[in-house]
Amino acid sequence: PALRRATAALRRASRATMSARASALRLFPVAEPLPAKVAHLVVDGTETASGTALTVTKYLAKTLGDEGVDETYAEELLDIGAVWFATAQPPRALRGVPRTARARRLTRLDVDAPLRAGNYLRVHVQPKRFPVAFEVDWKACVLKVGEGYVCAHKPAGVSVVPTVDNVKESCLAMLERAADLKEGTLKPIHRLDVGTEGVLVLGTTSAFAKEFGDMLADRSVTKVYRVLTENAVPCGVHIHDAEPATEGPRKMIMTKVDTDDIDGEIERSAERGGGERGGVSGPKRCILRVLKSENIAPARWETKVELLTGRTHQIRAQFAALGAPLIGET
Repeated sequence: PALRRATAALRRASRATMSARASALRLFPVAEPLPAKVAHLVVDGTETASGTALTVTKYLAKTLGDEGVDETYAEELLDIGAVWFATAQPPRALRGVPRTARARRLTRLDVDAPLRAGNYLRVHVQPKRFPVAFEVDWKACVLKVGEGYVCAHKPAGVSVVPTVDNVKESCLAMLERAADLKEGTLKPIHRLDVGTEGVLVLGTTSAFAKEFGDMLADRSVTKVYRVLTENAVPCGVHIHDAEPATEGPRKMIMTKVDTDDIDGEIERSAERGGGERGGVSGPKRCILRVLKSENIAPARWETKVELLTGRTHQIRAQFAALGAPLIGET
């Protein structure tokens, strides 16, 4: 009897722990964001204990139950876009692999989709979250709707485009809902970092997206940023070569380029494709012009910057290399 009581107590404690973990994993409303966790699953059985077909949600609850995933949470993962499917596990290197053999994102419509033995699922059990997306008045963020485009204010703390594990909390998704546009209408033409706020131009037609993309590439568009640092930055043109560092995917090695031929460097960078859309392999030439650097408070300098090339994280990386990292830079 004592053993039975102890066993029953353990089961109750286990169920309580599982219930607490499942509750902690609830996606909506947004709780404290959790660290990334990804599960790679290959289906081995296709029936439940009762003999019914095993659906995606039932399989995830069965397989990832120890991670706190129940059927409700599995539906939420599908809804946010955190589950990917392939008929068979794709190779790690996807070069040359046809699109039909690659994993595709499942949607809420796939809740009851039956699985077969050998099917592959990639599950982002704890997807990257953007809680700011639910604190913003997105209708007020729509600045102008024109023929073929939408101009909007992008708030800090939200990704412009969907991430691999989250399609709901991006600027595109939120603005489409705010502007009563069909899902997939808005086309990203340029990007702003998650931590950056400012004006975003989005296409609603492929023709406008191409036209504006070409304008960015040939520098018909001037992009000016305001940057806050603890130190002043010298006015004028600053040129660096950027290479990815080996110790981390988010780090770059910046090498300052000293030259008397600044106009020539700007022109050559344009010829190499130094704008928003690609360029040559190897070190990426980063060029910006500091227009003004003003002391607005103790240890606070506001600098106006014109981007002459459009590299990822360019201003942050170049300002750090100049000894003036952005306030709040992580």
